[in-house]
Amino acid sequence: MARTQTVAVLRELADAATVPVANGEAGDWDHPIQSVSDALTIFECGGRLEGETMAWLGHGDCTCNSVALTFSRLGRKGMVMWAVSFSTMRPPAGRVR
Repeated sequence: MARTQTVAVLRELADAATVPVANGEAGDWDHPIQSVSDALTIFECGGRLEGETMAWLGHGDCTCNSVALTFSRLGRKGMVMWAVSFSTMRPPAGRVR
């Protein structure tokens, strides 16, 4: 597990490693372990992953991007919104629809 500031550093670690490297958070793009654990929590608590709509209210940051991507791959529709005070936070271009 590696938490790095950039995907470039994560890739360098993976290229040099002799074991798999899990992306704990690459600060400039995504946070996949968080989004997978969110999906697992819903599943374990008896929730369905297919056919439901997932809503995100908060910062449009790397965690938001990962949650939207993970849940869309699991068959959920999604909605992303954040308050005006978060208006300086922008999701990565082309990543969240």
